[in-house]
Amino acid sequence: MTTTDGNLIPVLSLSSPGDDVIATNRTESDEQEAQLLAVRLPGDGTYRIFARRQGDNLGFNGVTTGSYELELTLRNGVNATASIL
Repeated sequence: MTTTDGNLIPVLSLSSPGDDVIATNRTESDEQEAQLLAVRLPGDGTYRIFARRQGDNLGFNGVTTGSYELELTLRNGVNATASIL
């Protein structure tokens, strides 16, 4: 997740099919890129990526704003479908 406009400080999280957070990356206060690298998924199912800004209450109390670009790379022959909410 890379900020493309504004002062957005991004945070990425990945949740499992059971809604447990299995990976999170919070950037430093002046960085404008967040990455989840080499995350091994524990099994089949629907996983969710949460892209948000830094701040309390899941980013709702954050003060940064801006646009971002999100890139997802799958490896090891993973079959996947994506949907945007």
